[in-house]
Amino acid sequence: MKTSSGLSLGLFTSPLLCLLWLTQRASARLSAPEVVTGAYGGSVAVPCLYDSKFRDNTKYWCKGPIYDLCQIVAKTPRRRPEDRGSIVDDKEAGVFTVTMSSLTVADAGMYWCVISGSGRNIHTGVKLLVAHTVMTTPTTLLQPDVSWWMTLRWITFILMLCCWVSTHIAAWRIMAARKKRRQQPPQQFQHLESNIYM
Repeated sequence: MKTSSGLSLGLFTSPLLCLLWLTQRASARLSAPEVVTGAYGGSVAVPCLYDSKFRDNTKYWCKGPIYDLCQIVAKTPRRRPEDRGSIVDDKEAGVFTVTMSSLTVADAGMYWCVISGSGRNIHTGVKLLVAHTVMTTPTTLLQPDVSWWMTLRWITFILMLCCWVSTHIAAWRIMAARKKRRQQPPQQFQHLESNIYM
């Protein structure tokens, strides 16, 4: 059965075009943590990572449950030090960081990292929670995790070493058994020889 060249070309180009579209969409994405928590009265910094092709675009930080209706809290390139919300754009690293200080309960809610673009803006949501308890620094939380991972790494190494040694012992025993069988004459022939001489 023959297929037309147009059909076969379509079967190969469709997945390629789909893959190209997906990679273009993925590179146009903006990434940020989905949820951040800040202490009441403290501050919180939210990193919004973006592709280098958006380095010269204007960046926003806005608040509202729906992106299309959100109110702008901070915007590049303007910086207002008197505001509780500020935004700093590191164009080399491809990240703009939003810092909110003197957090109150009213600051909790849905926020949006936004990059202005031709046509529709690129945005991703960040939910801000304000905790009434004292927040501990991440360094105090990471220390037990580091020792836990170090212990787990050593346990994994020892288990892999035991598996490697047991595999070599099993292989050595199998080879020894084969060598022993080769050195012994076959038993069926011994039985026949004993019947011949009787």
